Amino acid sequence: MEDKPVHLQLIEFIRDRRYEPDEKLPSERDLAARFGVTRALTREALAVLEAMRLIERRERSGIYLRQENSVGSLDVVAAKAEVGWPPSEEEIAALHEFRSILEMQAATLACVRRTAQDIERMDENLAQCRARARLGETIAQLSAEFHLAMIGAAHNQFLLRAAYSYYLSTREWREVVFSQPGITEKSIADHQAIRDAIAAGDIAQTHELIAAHLDVAGGYWNDSERVNRNN
Repeated sequence: MEDKPVHLQLIEFIRDRRYEPDEKLPSERDLAARFGVTRALTREALAVLEAMRLIERRERSGIYLRQENSVGSLDVVAAKAEVGWPPSEEEIAALHEFRSILEMQAATLACVRRTAQDIERMDENLAQCRARARLGETIAQLSAEFHLAMIGAAHNQFLLRAAYSYYLSTREWREVVFSQPGITEKSIADHQAIRDAIAAGDIAQTHELIAAHLDVAGGYWNDSERVNRNN
């Protein structure tokens, strides 16, 4: 049996077999035999996918794949990314739009609710980014952590939970983006300006800076995905 959690093995199985929405999956017993695990572990894994709304159990019928783009949770996108199942072009556009809405709203609240500890967290992140940059190392994960710190300053747990799922689902894309020349320096400069605007409580300036930052990020996202799909 692979070390990978069973629910991720199930997602790979669905991907590799090219199941379509409303198509019936093998039974719990068959899946347990296929992955060489107990039925109890298989049942737990199926419960995870059911909670993500990727599958559904139909009484006296079996297990079916759901229409993910209308009912699936954001955690599905993150789990799929974890097994190397990239988002579709439609999902990419929707994810970028979702990020913009989430971060704009979080920034509004952060300008009002930020604490000294929130600003300190952003400062520590920026210091780590500059140290990594001097060594020529990637700041892909640190960049995500800055945005999470900014969203955390809104002090709304559900905004932060959604942001965690978003950043998990785009981890590989960030690595590609931050491998390009000049991205690290631009990101650090943008983050510093956003930090300063939030510390000053300037909502209008914060919105302007985040909009510009995300517009550039969206361009890099589209370029990177285009390259990946053509290779």
